[in-house]
Amino acid sequence: MNTAKRLADAEKPIAQHSAQFTDLIEKVSKIEQNDKKQISHLKEQNDQHMEQIDALKRENEKQIGKMLGLKEGYEQQITNLQEENQQLQTQVNSMIKRHEQSVTEHGIQKDELHKYQQKIKQLESEFQAQETQLKNTKTK
Repeated sequence: MNTAKRLADAEKPIAQHSAQFTDLIEKVSKIEQNDKKQISHLKEQNDQHMEQIDALKRENEKQIGKMLGLKEGYEQQITNLQEENQQLQTQVNSMIKRHEQSVTEHGIQKDELHKYQQKIKQLESEFQAQETQLKNTKTK
C-alpha cells in the first residue's frame, strides 16, 4: 500500500503539472494565433504602405519630369530672349551710329546751306549795287 500511496501522491503533482502544461500550451497557442493575426495585419499595412510609397515615387518621378521639361522650356526661352536682346542691341547700336552720322551730315549740310545763303545774300547785294550803279549811269 505504501507503494500505491506513493504512486497516488506522485500522480497528484503530475496531474497538476499536466493541467498547468495543458493550460500553458493553450495560452501559447492563443498567443501564437494572436501574434499571427498581428503579423498578418502588420504585413497588410506594410504592403499598403509600400504601395503608397511606390505610388508616391511614381508621382514624384512624373513631377520631376514635368519640372525638368519646364526648366528646359524656360532655359530655351531665356536663350531666345538673350539672342533677341543681342539682336535688338545690335540694331540699336546701328541706329545710334546712323543717327550720329545723320547729325554730322545735317551739321555739314546746315553749314553749307548757311554758306550758300550768305553767298546768295552777297550776290544779291552785289546785284543790287550793280543795278543801282547801272540805273545811275543811265540817268546821267
